[in-house]
Amino acid sequence: MVMNEATDIAFYSVDSQLRAHLHRRMEILENSIGQREEEEDLRGLLTTFFAPLTTSFNVLTSMKKPLFSITADDNFLIVFKKFGEHVFVAVNGDGSESEDFLVRKLHVFNRIIGLLYGPVLGRMNSPNLQQRAMEWKMLDSLLKSYEILYSEEQAFLMEAVEHIVFGQLNAAQDVCISLAEDCLNSSLNGGIPNMKHVLLLVGSKVLAICGRSPQLPTADLLLLILMTTNLYQHDPFLQVTAEKEEENHQQQTPEERGTPYQTPTTSPNIEQPPTAASLPTGAIPIPEGGEGGKRSRVGRDDFPPYKTPDDDIPGIHSLAAHPSKGFGGKLKQAFLGGKKGHLDDGLDPAVFEAAEFQRCMEKFYEKKVFLQLNQSHYTPHMIHCMEIFPQIVIVLISESPSSGLAATICQGLSHLKNILAIINGIKNSSTSSKNMYDTLEDTMKKIIEGSKSESKALGSEQLKQFTMRIVKTWAQCKELQIQQSIDRQQKEEREITKVCNVLEKLVDQLINLFQELYFTPRVAEYDKKAVVSRLMRLSSKLKLDYGDYLGLKARINLPFPGLGMEYPGMVHFAFVDRSFDELTSPTIIDDSVTAYVIDRAAEKEQSPGDFLRSKMWMMVRKAQSYVSNGYSSQTWLDNDFLYTYCMWFSTPNPNLGVPLKMLTPINIKAHPDEPPGVLCGSFYRNIKGGTDGTTPGYINEIYCIHEPRITLDEATRQCRELAISLWMDTKQSLAPFPLIN
Repeated sequence: MVMNEATDIAFYSVDSQLRAHLHRRMEILENSIGQREEEEDLRGLLTTFFAPLTTSFNVLTSMKKPLFSITADDNFLIVFKKFGEHVFVAVNGDGSESEDFLVRKLHVFNRIIGLLYGPVLGRMNSPNLQQRAMEWKMLDSLLKSYEILYSEEQAFLMEAVEHIVFGQLNAAQDVCISLAEDCLNSSLNGGIPNMKHVLLLVGSKVLAICGRSPQLPTADLLLLILMTTNLYQHDPFLQVTAEKEEENHQQQTPEERGTPYQTPTTSPNIEQPPTAASLPTGAIPIPEGGEGGKRSRVGRDDFPPYKTPDDDIPGIHSLAAHPSKGFGGKLKQAFLGGKKGHLDDGLDPAVFEAAEFQRCMEKFYEKKVFLQLNQSHYTPHMIHCMEIFPQIVIVLISESPSSGLAATICQGLSHLKNILAIINGIKNSSTSSKNMYDTLEDTMKKIIEGSKSESKALGSEQLKQFTMRIVKTWAQCKELQIQQSIDRQQKEEREITKVCNVLEKLVDQLINLFQELYFTPRVAEYDKKAVVSRLMRLSSKLKLDYGDYLGLKARINLPFPGLGMEYPGMVHFAFVDRSFDELTSPTIIDDSVTAYVIDRAAEKEQSPGDFLRSKMWMMVRKAQSYVSNGYSSQTWLDNDFLYTYCMWFSTPNPNLGVPLKMLTPINIKAHPDEPPGVLCGSFYRNIKGGTDGTTPGYINEIYCIHEPRITLDEATRQCRELAISLWMDTKQSLAPFPLIN
């Protein structure tokens, strides 16, 4: 739930259990009133219960005695976090979510809101009931998708991007990169103007990134992956089609449906490499070895042949992972068609092409987003998405016109809010009042000039009126002598209140100007049909030759058993290069674990994948809690595994690199309640780890899980060797710091 300073609810997402609990507490029977009245009644109940708590939180925060959480007698856990003028509240009533996770979820939700609305948070709580319902439904859906991805995908657990490991199949990688480059270059020839980045995604993993400077921030990239996953993985068309395919699949005999990923003579219990005959049309078998038998470094270019499991894995990818849910059948034909351009029912190629074009037009989505680039926290961009094959999505990112003015408006808002905080005594000034006023005056001059120019270019009378109001209010600010208010030279509280009111009015007007500039619908400056047609043509080779293969890679990116032979006793690892926030880790599924994990899972009456996943998630959360307290390495043992975590630093060097001697403990300069990660803030960028307390040039993390029979010395030795191998494979000419002495 999000509440403003007046304790008015700006957003809430309440599950059925809490709804029932609130109604019981207020002795209100469900279904006794209409739907619209019930929603208004629920909003009133939430205000009744939480407004006093939120008010207490605001009072304690103003007294420098912040309240972060409340644990009630009935096991309800309530967590508070203030972002700007809004208080975010998270509630858990059954113990399924810890306080740390609720804090993280609030940080991520605030980041999602910033991506969608920039500084115009009022759009989240529109007075138009229909518009507000649409916005809340979208936010609720994104929040639920994040919870699923956090519980299923290591990339969202550790907040780092996971790229597809192509191994020796460089041809597929070349096609993906070429497609991204062609999409970017095609924007210069009658396509989408001012194209900045192109992403090619499969599920929640990255196939290729191509773009112009500045580089796309990792946090924004993860949020775009979240948006596309939420958009296409929950697609009703796919769900209905998959259900029909599954029903037909179950009604067929084994001889009729066959086994699309396994030859009839192959035992399902024997792991064998797939052959061209056993793979679906267009899929590419995995090569068994590199060129000349030369072995590549562990982690990216070398992984063993694998079978394709027939069972679904739980979570967000289960829809397209099953042979009857996304590969084969009519759903696959909806993307590829039959042999030689015909469907199996004899549909004419021209008819199929027209139907496919219409489907792509309907599945081509656009959305305004605000990226956090260096020049501004809210740089307006437009994303254009199209699914070219089940799970494979192209995302085109174009920068909106007059984005430079958006950066100036955000600077003006930041200066005004900073001055208001100083005048109200909330914070102390680190610069002179004259410098603050001069900076604000210069920024306001740029905003007014830019707004006038835009209103003239767009021919917008509405924008012209907004500009005139800002000019008038800014003139009032200058008359009230803001500089004296900053220095607290005005003794009368009435004068200070008057200054604050005018400044707050100016803040509101700048936000309205931002909304008029970047949320008002404009005429498209490109031909949408031409763009869709071009994307279909450019992606045809990828989906015909490698669509099935990449769909499998989304599910099994890096199998572990072959790597386990290199490091006896190791059952799992994760390596995170924090310089670029990239993750390298084996996929956790039932068919890609060691025999020891299978035995331990059987004793716990769990599937091997779920068992190992729960242990890995527990390890990451525990390691992050220690990192937050300044510890750069940890080892511990439980009844099932030995766990080893280490973070190490290095500075750039033209030759070999210079390792740093780490401080004990490391100096965490981030906000005390800011969780480790990139979605929640700048935790890793604020770590000071050198002997002189400076920021290291490179930060890396490694997580390793071993069987308990392995000694600590052997585990740390393997951990060190694996880290060096993975580091060298990142093409960084740096010498790693000895992990654990």
